[in-house]
Amino acid sequence: MRSTSECWHVIESWLAANGVDDVLAEPAPDADIAAVEETVDVTLPESFCTFLQTHNGQTPDSRPLLRRFGLYSTSAIISEWKRMTDLLRDGTFEGRLDDFDERFGRPGPEVRDVWWNDQWIPFARDAGGNLLCIDLDPSPAGSQGQIIVVWHDMPTRPVRASSFAEWFQGYATAIEEGELVYSERTHSMMSNSEEH
Repeated sequence: MRSTSECWHVIESWLAANGVDDVLAEPAPDADIAAVEETVDVTLPESFCTFLQTHNGQTPDSRPLLRRFGLYSTSAIISEWKRMTDLLRDGTFEGRLDDFDERFGRPGPEVRDVWWNDQWIPFARDAGGNLLCIDLDPSPAGSQGQIIVVWHDMPTRPVRASSFAEWFQGYATAIEEGELVYSERTHSMMSNSEEH
């Protein structure tokens, strides 16, 4: 498996080759990464710390890098986590899963059967409010640190990779092999099949 730094190099090289500037933010200071861990009371995966130490999310108003998802900075991670966890503790999500009949599904066997878990670390968001999260409290059938999608209006919580390192490598490889391209139509990274 290639390292997080090598994956960033692939993405940075692609951006430079395609004339895409001012998308990635400067590295996150160690104190900012520590603030995320302290706020959530977790130890972040090493690969994710390296990810943030290379680029602390994206620059304001820049185009999404992860298909339709834009990367969060450490401060945005804390803000989003607090927002969702405050709603959880206020009882906003109580019974929320039961609002949907069987055809909408539920979180799969790898993910705890809840609407929100305060051990999920949101690191990217799309315009519709859907989140990519690192799941640090999976079900017994899941993997510690697996990557899940948290839909804002649907109960399913699909697993995208068993770890952040695996997920980021898959993303870098998709760019390198031309499976992901920049779409002028959606102003985001799309799969080649979606774009054509």
